[in-house]
Amino acid sequence: MSVAPAGSGTRVSLEPLDELVEGIEHDFQPRMFEASRLVGSDGVGASHAVPLCGWVQVLVLNRAAWDSQGLGDLLPTDEDPRWLWGISSRRLSRRLPARG
Repeated sequence: MSVAPAGSGTRVSLEPLDELVEGIEHDFQPRMFEASRLVGSDGVGASHAVPLCGWVQVLVLNRAAWDSQGLGDLLPTDEDPRWLWGISSRRLSRRLPARG
């Protein structure tokens, strides 16, 4: 596959890595591995990159501390454990003093 990096005016060749990763595909998270495949002009997908890493971001909160400040209602509940940042942000903005 030949590509031209933006603004470079130069074309470079990306050689598929399929032969190099053959037999170790199981070492990669399948969705990340598939996302790194590029489809060439022939319509065939090939590995031109391998995922370096993946991570999960976690935010841990002390509910008792939030409750003690009267802000516990801004946190998700056991009934609905999803945290939607936009909803929590709007709830918090309604409780803050107006700027001005």
